Amino acid sequence: TPYPIEKEMDKAVADAQASLGRSESFDESTLTELRVKQKYTGHRNA
Repeated sequence: TPYPIEKEMDKAVADAQASLGRSESFDESTLTELRVKQKYTGHRNA
């Protein structure tokens, strides 16, 4: 089950893609890197 912050991140990415109108600007490696950093930060601050 995703943490709520992950859902917020997904929404933020989706909103950014929609506003840019260019989903290719966010490739899988970028999304993966964001998730890893976000998870690491969440665990570190827990």
